[in-house]
Amino acid sequence: LCIIKKMVTDLNYNIQICSGSTVRDQNGLALSSRNKYLSSAEQKKASVLYNTLILGAQLIKEKKNYDFIYKAMIKKMNSQPNIKIDYLSIASLNDFKELKNNVQKSNLVISGAIYINKVRLIDNVTIL
Repeated sequence: LCIIKKMVTDLNYNIQICSGSTVRDQNGLALSSRNKYLSSAEQKKASVLYNTLILGAQLIKEKKNYDFIYKAMIKKMNSQPNIKIDYLSIASLNDFKELKNNVQKSNLVISGAIYINKVRLIDNVTIL
């Protein structure tokens, strides 16, 4: 959404972008057409992605340092067996550059992707 908004602004298109919240299952899993490829047990397991991103957001608000946050997020992801982490990222919403040291406290996007079997799931949370 942020990339599309920037592109519309940069290219001076007369387009109004309307955004909405991500629709989620009760366990936090973002509703997606990919979820149909997962069993109900795998869908429950997949909620670890969103829960990990929320953990990262909480730790940022608690002013923890980057290494602590990243290690805690990896540990949370690894708490679910048979999940392969594709990536975890803490980046600036302004330019999407990865933050590796001092994590700012706002205008961030925490994103990630995991594989459960051959199904790749992505998610993100923003901190404004």
